[in-house]
Amino acid sequence: MSLFERLREWYRGRYVPPRPNDPNSPIVVISPGHYEQPVLAKCLGALSRFWLAHWQWIIGTSLAIIGLFLTLRQKVMRTRFTCKHGCLIPNCNGSGGPSRCWLREG
Repeated sequence: MSLFERLREWYRGRYVPPRPNDPNSPIVVISPGHYEQPVLAKCLGALSRFWLAHWQWIIGTSLAIIGLFLTLRQKVMRTRFTCKHGCLIPNCNGSGGPSRCWLREG
């Protein structure tokens, strides 16, 4: 049995046969039975249905969160490594001369 067949069989679950009919009852119920999926297979199915229904929102929200994270990270890095004039030299302190700080006042 190949791996694909084993996965398909696992995802389908175990077969539950129908209950036997009551011999004293005039009503006969013919039922084919059903398959009972494992809990993990049910969760995977629910996640895949959710993805197929809402993939646009998931991708858009993820991109927005990543963009916010990168913006805040850049803001933190910029405030950590800038001098009081706004240049990106960490050791400028305004006294490095024009070669060290291009935004030097006056």
